[in-house]
Amino acid sequence: MATLVDRYGNWALIAGASEGIGAAFARELAVAGFSLVLIARRAAPLEALASELTALGREVEVHALDLATPELERDLRAIAAAHPIGVVVWNAALSVMAPFLTTHWRIIGACSTSTRAARSPPPTSSAKRWRREATARSCCCRR
Repeated sequence: MATLVDRYGNWALIAGASEGIGAAFARELAVAGFSLVLIARRAAPLEALASELTALGREVEVHALDLATPELERDLRAIAAAHPIGVVVWNAALSVMAPFLTTHWRIIGACSTSTRAARSPPPTSSAKRWRREATARSCCCRR
């Protein structure tokens, strides 16, 4: 049986990774063998988590970014150009500046190396090939 890394590639991006659910996703994905791009507003908790995960032998990159800024899409496109992101965990509170299903969904598509991810319908659809797991503050998108 193929592993998640075999199926999606080596890199996962986690937005909102500084604590709680985002940090838990980062730990689980690191154990599963992924290299990680961690994003959140506060650099100190990200750096602490990165130290923990690099001790597991994983490559970890940290970006202190505010997910509510207009520059976010540009910054994420640059990150995605540097790494073949195969899994995106968007564990971030919804911004009042832009509705999730328009701006944030487009940004998630921009980060994914899968053309299917970029073209996929919003998470409210019932596409059989997609699995959407959501909590009040998180969304993990994968095939």
